[in-house]
Amino acid sequence: MPYTILMYPVLFVCFPRLWAVANKHGYVTAADFVRGRFGHRGLALAIALTGLVATMPYIALQLAGMQVVLAALGIPTTLGGIPNLPLIIAFVVLASYTYISGLRGTALTAVVKDVLIYVTVLAAIVVIPTELGGYDKVFSSINPKALLLTSGTDTNLGQTFSYVTLAIGSLLALFLYPHSLTGLLSSASSKAIRRNAILLPIYSLALALLALLGFTAVAAGVKTDPAYASGFAAFGNNFAIPALFLHMFPPWFAGLAFAAIAIGRWCRPR
Repeated sequence: MPYTILMYPVLFVCFPRLWAVANKHGYVTAADFVRGRFGHRGLALAIALTGLVATMPYIALQLAGMQVVLAALGIPTTLGGIPNLPLIIAFVVLASYTYISGLRGTALTAVVKDVLIYVTVLAAIVVIPTELGGYDKVFSSINPKALLLTSGTDTNLGQTFSYVTLAIGSLLALFLYPHSLTGLLSSASSKAIRRNAILLPIYSLALALLALLGFTAVAAGVKTDPAYASGFAAFGNNFAIPALFLHMFPPWFAGLAFAAIAIGRWCRPR
């Protein structure tokens, strides 16, 4: 959350100018911009390859999220000797959707994604704590030492320094990801970029609310519930939120929540 909050002023001030230059010269990727600005094919190739490598773990994260959701829906992790079946299904869905719909299709579907996610999150942060006895009981179930960053010493700057530098590094890198930068350069106008920069803090609020779901999962005891033991055995703590929705909501709403998570995974580029 801190690095996204820091990013929005940079996005508002700097990227409309970048868009104007890219639009004038027909640049659609970071490699195009670098080649046009510096006239160096090798540097442009290095930028393109770096973007591809950096995006791979990002895509893997999206697929892993979809895999957990599909498994929570009851799709077996193996079928007929095929391992990681939900992951294969997630990849096929993601690749097919992106290939067929393209960049504009992803942007349009993001509207549906936003509605589903906010309905899910708002329902979760109201209903689940109420069922558990309020936020006071939710937070009292968390060990405070697990939430606090260690302070630095003379020989070790500590987790606080690591956290701050990670936030700054993420700030500098967030919109250098190919999918993020291409989305910006394909915007209709510089005004559209500024408008989105004003609205994007809403996403940070959603991230803060989503973080609370981790606490409620601990308070609900889903990890110790025998009904979800197999899910945690297969996916570890990544199964906490699907298990929470299965535990606290009727099946129809859990399915709605899983749809929001899955759509949010494959519609992530904006």
